Amino acid sequence: MNIDITTQQQSTNEGEYNTPYEIDIKNFTDQRSMEKYILSTLEPPKNIQKILIGFETAEFVEEDLGPKFNLYVVQKREITRIIRDLLLAKVYLGDMVKTIEEKLNITNEPAKQIANELIRLFTPALEDIKKIHVEKFGRPAADVATPSNSKSQIPERDKSQIINPGNIVNLRNKN
Repeated sequence: MNIDITTQQQSTNEGEYNTPYEIDIKNFTDQRSMEKYILSTLEPPKNIQKILIGFETAEFVEEDLGPKFNLYVVQKREITRIIRDLLLAKVYLGDMVKTIEEKLNITNEPAKQIANELIRLFTPALEDIKKIHVEKFGRPAADVATPSNSKSQIPERDKSQIINPGNIVNLRNKN
C-alpha cells in the first residue's frame, strides 16, 4: 500500500481552509468516483450547494468553531466532513449530535453545542435539508431532529415512565 506523504502532511496543516465540497476531493483515486461525487453535489438545491462549496463555510469551521471549542486540526477536518455528509444526506440530521461525539471523540454536551452552531450555519437551507433527509431516510419531518430535541430528549415510548413529566414540585404537600 502506497501512502502519499505529502497528502498526509497537508491534511494536518493548521490553518488549511477546506470547504465541505473539497475536503476529500484529492483522495479520489479514479475518474468514475470523482464524477459520481461531483454529480451528487449538483443534486441538492442551490442554497444547500452554497453552504457545501462556499468558502464562508470553511471560514466558519476554522475561525468560529475551531477557536470556540478549541478543536484540533483533525477535529476541524472531521466537522467539515460531517457538514458535507449532512448536506448530501449521507448522515441523518437526527444523528448529528451522536455523529459529532463519535467523529470528534468528545462528550455529549460540547457535541450538542457544536450541533447548535451547525444548525445556525444551515439556517438559510434548513427546510431544504430537512426535506432531503425526509426523502432519503423515510422519516417524517417531526423526526428530523435538531440539537434541541436530539439525543438528550426522552424517546416517545419512554415518556409514560416519567413520574413527574411536567417537572412540577408541589410545595404544599411536604410528605
